[in-house]
Amino acid sequence: MFTPEFITYITDTIPVGNRMFANDVRRFVYAHNNEYYQLVNFEDDEVFLDSLLISCFLNEKKETTLDQILFKHLPEERLKEVKADDKGRVYVPGLGYFLTSYPHETLWIKAESPSYALYKAEERIDFKFIPVKYIPETSIEIAPFKLPYSNELFNEINPKNPEIEVEEITKQHEDKVVTAFRMLKEHFPEFYQWLMLSMKKIQVFKNPEIWSFAAVRLYGNSYLSAHEKRSVLFFLEDILHQCAHNLFFAVTYFERKELFNISPEENLDSFAQNGDHRDIYGVFHGLFTQSCISIFFDTCLEKNLFTGKEKLEVIGRLSDNMKRWTKMIELFSQEGIFTEMGEQFYFEFKRIYEEMHQKYHKLIYDFDTSNQPYIFCFDKFYEANADKLEEEYV
Repeated sequence: MFTPEFITYITDTIPVGNRMFANDVRRFVYAHNNEYYQLVNFEDDEVFLDSLLISCFLNEKKETTLDQILFKHLPEERLKEVKADDKGRVYVPGLGYFLTSYPHETLWIKAESPSYALYKAEERIDFKFIPVKYIPETSIEIAPFKLPYSNELFNEINPKNPEIEVEEITKQHEDKVVTAFRMLKEHFPEFYQWLMLSMKKIQVFKNPEIWSFAAVRLYGNSYLSAHEKRSVLFFLEDILHQCAHNLFFAVTYFERKELFNISPEENLDSFAQNGDHRDIYGVFHGLFTQSCISIFFDTCLEKNLFTGKEKLEVIGRLSDNMKRWTKMIELFSQEGIFTEMGEQFYFEFKRIYEEMHQKYHKLIYDFDTSNQPYIFCFDKFYEANADKLEEEYV
């Protein structure tokens, strides 16, 4: 478990990072369209914490309008310009989806008691409204459709196959995502609190060639890559992994360069000579995500939260993660990489690693995980370790 001091530091620092990010977006909005300075509460950080706001400015292809992203922060009586996607859906953050038969059209939303009216030029049009769906007891949206600017985002990640499916895969796994959040709230309350401070949206998608991800430009959003056979444990690990990236973006937003004696954008190969061209800051994130994942799997085993096949999956995931974590700890063990502040983070992650390594040494090395792909596969784990699993752990 993290030390009480570390938990307090993370809890106190996420809002600081949020404020720094909001300030950067606030300045950007004012510089590019200061009309909105008069229309929204410029002192309210929540206005500027939706990463779609930056996407609206930076993407050449405008999939939304500023009115649309800032909708709930603008005067109710304002006639608001919005844009439908390729399916005729108008997404309004914090409100919901207006489903129309007008793909790619510019439309207008007007507040009319008791709800809203939608117009195409002067013509009032029909629509079906689907309210935003939140993960229960949170303010985190789980998106039922593809979020705006996803096309450009996924094309950048995998230009050969950028297409994703969202609706059906989200319906299939929404209950597992909800279960994962409920379990984190009950069994890892510190991490759950950090999620409440840092997360805005969850997008579940299907494309076997694109892994789950988070990125600082997508501040507050996590994208979870799934297929039909994903388990609750998959979503627990993926949420711990990708959402930990998001909250660590907030924690280190204003001090990234203060963690290292070298540029955080420098790649690992520059000092490790290992052919790894990932940047140091990104890999350093992995020490935090692995800490969070291992702490939770330790809790799963200590409390017997899973039985049967699911318990074996916990064991396999912990064994695989600990081996990966070992490599990262060794990578950052060289002197001179960290400043004093960076060392404080590193030594906390290393302390947890050493406790876990000592506690689960036999479990880690009893099992063969050499056949594992990047995304853990229980079938492959069982195939390589069936005899040991049946003898000692069932």
